[in-house]
Amino acid sequence: MRNEEIVLNRSGREIVRSRNGFRVDWRFNYSNSNLAVDVSIWNLYSRENIAIYYWNETEKTQDILYQ
Repeated sequence: MRNEEIVLNRSGREIVRSRNGFRVDWRFNYSNSNLAVDVSIWNLYSRENIAIYYWNETEKTQDILYQ
């Protein structure tokens, strides 16, 4: 999976977020139940993509949480 998007940050600047990942899902059905298993790998190229912006209450500033 490759996903690129252009978003605006809070100051109005355009930034490009690029995520590269891989996901595999398995579903096993049994007589009385089922089991779903998934394996995901995110950020294959080890880029510092921004996951969210948040308000740091301690420093009273906007901070970034990277993926």
